[in-house]
Amino acid sequence: MGGVILLGDSVFFGIGASQRAFGSGKLIKKALSCPVLIKSFNHYSTNDALENIEDYLLQYAEYKYYVINFGNNDCKLIGMNLALVEIAQYRENLQKLISKIQGHGKVPVLCNLQPISNEGFYRTYRDIAVYIQDPGIDPFLWQKRYSDACQELVLNSKIGFIDIRTPLEKSPMNIWWQDGMHPNDVGHGIISRAVSDVLKNMICL
Repeated sequence: MGGVILLGDSVFFGIGASQRAFGSGKLIKKALSCPVLIKSFNHYSTNDALENIEDYLLQYAEYKYYVINFGNNDCKLIGMNLALVEIAQYRENLQKLISKIQGHGKVPVLCNLQPISNEGFYRTYRDIAVYIQDPGIDPFLWQKRYSDACQELVLNSKIGFIDIRTPLEKSPMNIWWQDGMHPNDVGHGIISRAVSDVLKNMICL
């Protein structure tokens, strides 16, 4: 029982890649020798994941590893300094997901978030960006708080962790699609390698 479920949003789904086959989810699936199921959807948040996690755990009992990558939709601004899922609730939702997965004898592995580009974000999502009213906070820093929350949760719970943010930040090449939020082919490739390298050391050897 060593299958992997990629539980996430549009990043694992492949938005921003020139072809779906070049999306990080598909690339991870290609890189691993064990079964990989992509249960990642555009606009998906931790709220959506919690609504479906019990079904996934029961329906896909043969899959053991759940790679969790959420936050980009949770932090989406829907009002002045108001996120779709406020960061305290986001932390609680992640902890609930982890507990449910562990309660079924499965292994959760948490990913932090990709960095975003303020330039591309302001160009594409200016109507959302105006909701940030905190002094000194920009879209990059607003979203980074959610990525940091993932890492803090990992330290406190000692679960598996995959750092996709650091290799993306270190890349000398452009990693973003035109919207400044989603990775392009280069970014998706970096994410897939980061995830696959960790999973290969855990499973699918």
